[in-house]
Amino acid sequence: MAGDGFLDLEADVDSGVVGCGVRLLEDMVLLLADGVEGETEAGVVLPEGSRAVPCRGVVVGVGPGRVCGGGVVSMGVGVGDRVIFPGYGGVGYEVDGVEHLLMRECLILAVE
Repeated sequence: MAGDGFLDLEADVDSGVVGCGVRLLEDMVLLLADGVEGETEAGVVLPEGSRAVPCRGVVVGVGPGRVCGGGVVSMGVGVGDRVIFPGYGGVGYEVDGVEHLLMRECLILAVE
């Protein structure tokens, strides 16, 4: 896995997700976002459209890094890092029935 951009989710994170043949390019990051609460603390059930977008998650795969000036800029996040990202960032990507987010590393705001 290291260096070739391929990832085996089963080996990288204990999420119950089985391996897949995704090859992440350049500075792409695959995240498993935290779940969204469907109920308030007072017990009010929120409709699907009113629920907050999850802005935290765990990195389950990273690309080899961004190509710049003939070299490769290494990634600032790694598999297993808990990260914070904007609610509008990323593209949904389903792996074995589990929704993930695929985004560029530059959209990640912080590592927890």
